Amino acid sequence: MLVSICAQVFGLIFLSLSLDKHFKSVFKTALPHKLSVWLKSTGWLLIGLSLFFVGLFAITPSIAVVYWLAILSGNIILLALVYCRL
Repeated sequence: MLVSICAQVFGLIFLSLSLDKHFKSVFKTALPHKLSVWLKSTGWLLIGLSLFFVGLFAITPSIAVVYWLAILSGNIILLALVYCRL
């Protein structure tokens, strides 16, 4: 479960940094197009891997998806709060 949470967090960070607004607020430079594509693809890959890891180690996959969605929602809120402080 911890691997899934870490993959979710890093996937969400990559997805948010693929947006020009968030990239500029963190790095103070413009976002190159190739880096944007790489960040988006890596972010979605990590989100998918986190769902795979939850399903891999779960006893009941249907409840695991519910837990995964709950943790995803919490991670999104946490990331939004972190970006508000920047």
